[in-house]
Amino acid sequence: MNKQAIHIYCDGGYEAHNDTGGWAYIIYQRKTKPPQSIKRLSSSDYRELKRNSGWQKHTSSLEMELQAAHQALLAIQTSKEIPTDITLFTDSRIIIEGLEQKYSIWQTNNWQVKSGKTVVYKELWQALANLTNELNVHWQWVKAHSGIHGNVVVDELATQARLDKKLYIA
Repeated sequence: MNKQAIHIYCDGGYEAHNDTGGWAYIIYQRKTKPPQSIKRLSSSDYRELKRNSGWQKHTSSLEMELQAAHQALLAIQTSKEIPTDITLFTDSRIIIEGLEQKYSIWQTNNWQVKSGKTVVYKELWQALANLTNELNVHWQWVKAHSGIHGNVVVDELATQARLDKKLYIA
């Protein structure tokens, strides 16, 4: 185990007119003690370890948000040294609420929602919950389009992947 502090930013997006979505994540290693406000972070506070993005047809915004987080945590899981201090920042309240409040209810109700339908993207939710538990991930909501550097970058990467219809790995 590696005691380094890791911050992950992830985002997903969808464009209805062409039924195409994009997702992205960036993994940073924190070099300094975090400031009081996440907006005060500068590039000197972090070292970028990895970024990745991709696109998909016939999808949704939620699926792309889930995919971004899932791909980021898979990258951590397969790294040589797994960090012990992981915070994942997302602008998707749905993911955080799903994992922290609804997941156990879905399990109890045999993966059915109140209407009797199966939970959408059940397999992605399960994979994400398993990785969250295995890696002891702390989830943190950030407001979208509010100038938070990591969130701005992944939003741009997800949009670019969707527009270019390409997978980017760096």
